[in-house]
Amino acid sequence: MMTPEQFAQFQQQQLHALHELTLKYVSSIQLLTELHLQHTKNSLEAHSQHHQELLQVKSLQELVQLQSKSLQPVTEKLTDYTHHLYNIFLGLGQEVTRLFDVQQTQAKPQEKAQVAPTTLPAPKTKTASTKSGAGQRGPSA
Repeated sequence: MMTPEQFAQFQQQQLHALHELTLKYVSSIQLLTELHLQHTKNSLEAHSQHHQELLQVKSLQELVQLQSKSLQPVTEKLTDYTHHLYNIFLGLGQEVTRLFDVQQTQAKPQEKAQVAPTTLPAPKTKTASTKSGAGQRGPSA
């Protein structure tokens, strides 16, 4: 059975872990927002430049070359963006796993303390028949 002090300490540990987890989530959201803003700015600049180039095209062949040339940077930017997303979520996942491992490590001694009194073997007592020997018979003659 947990004492009130142990229960308060356990609750305090849980709140501390929740606080750490919340900070990590907020940090990840901040990184994600910064990534989205950076990607949006870069995309706007690239699209603006691409539209200026499109306005200067004089033939169909130039248009096809310009379009095919513009695909490579878009693909690279998309790959870079997904790589950054992966790193953000990987870091978040690792931090969550670390916090849960710490919580499990801290909870094990408390669980053992809770379970230990219930797993002790019951004390053995002798019954009345074995004390008096009434149930015992000797060899018959």
